Amino acid sequence: MNDGSGQLDPRRHEQFMRQFTANQRNIYLYIRSLMPNLADVEEVFQQTNLVLWQKFDEFDPETNFRAWAFRVAFYEAANHRSRSRKGGVRFSDEFLAEVAAEAERQSDATEARLAALGQCIDKLPEHDRRLIEGRYAEGASGESIAAALGRPTRWVYKAVTRIRRALLQCVTRTLEQEGLI
Repeated sequence: MNDGSGQLDPRRHEQFMRQFTANQRNIYLYIRSLMPNLADVEEVFQQTNLVLWQKFDEFDPETNFRAWAFRVAFYEAANHRSRSRKGGVRFSDEFLAEVAAEAERQSDATEARLAALGQCIDKLPEHDRRLIEGRYAEGASGESIAAALGRPTRWVYKAVTRIRRALLQCVTRTLEQEGLI
């Protein structure tokens, strides 16, 4: 991360921060898939974040940050299990490795679905896009959207259902074209 003069490269620092913050939820959910106890999940999540920061110099913006972070989280979870060895359910390391691999595959699939959804939303006609974005805005309801548009509530629900159906078809088609389903 240093530029040779002992100074941090601000671009790489920013890239790390973007990836670090964008992947926090994925890292937490990944750890959650590996551990049954929420207190342990929190502890391992904090330790994972600490290790990621400690390994800041190893960060390469050209690599898959999430895969790297998941690998760190997996080892931190394993270390935590070996340190704690308290009562409760114990799974084999092989089983947990399989769970971890499946969690990573599911995370990749979710990322692909979200990317396809974003593309499909962009393809919607402007009025449909505004309606769906308005409907899913924080605090919005079918009733509030209907009042704002001067339309019956039933019309809003039917329109949103139609748009959601079109988005589902678009996402499915996009994923099929990309060979992801």
